[in-house]
Amino acid sequence: MPMPTSAEMSILFEENDLQLRQFIAEHKMTLKRRGISEEDWTERSGEPIRDQIVQAFAIIYGVAVDWREFDEDIVLLFGKMIPEQVEVENTDEGLNVVYDGRSYSIPLSFSPKDRYITIRGFQSIVRDRYEVRLLEASYLSDTHEFVILPVTTWEELERSYPGKIGEVFRTIDDDLDFP
Repeated sequence: MPMPTSAEMSILFEENDLQLRQFIAEHKMTLKRRGISEEDWTERSGEPIRDQIVQAFAIIYGVAVDWREFDEDIVLLFGKMIPEQVEVENTDEGLNVVYDGRSYSIPLSFSPKDRYITIRGFQSIVRDRYEVRLLEASYLSDTHEFVILPVTTWEELERSYPGKIGEVFRTIDDDLDFP
């Protein structure tokens, strides 16, 4: 799956209606495949522009994780967002993840806390190249939206939008879980 461009990332922070319309037009086919038409966006015109932008961005580049998601599916969904090969299998202790030819273990507790144990485990595996962050707007939902970007892209965004990045994205830490 291709990563968002710098221009596409900028719409999250600049909140420009014209940029949103261009983004929707550029991703018209992807949106259509996901059952969303341009008319659907026209109906959302009464919503705050920030909400519309985050929704559009999440549909194109986000990974939706429901609080009941199977842990191996979370790894596979995240793995589809990066070019390196990712495989996963269940074990008696949790998950065995193969990333870029190397094997890693993610021990699970076999409880509802496992969703974020899996997410943090995946983050730990890919941390040299990528970072997973939560779209802040999805936090209070039972389905969280994540974006995976190269570490260098996150660093660039931190420099370009230091006051805004925390409003849009939440870093994955030990305390983060479904509310």
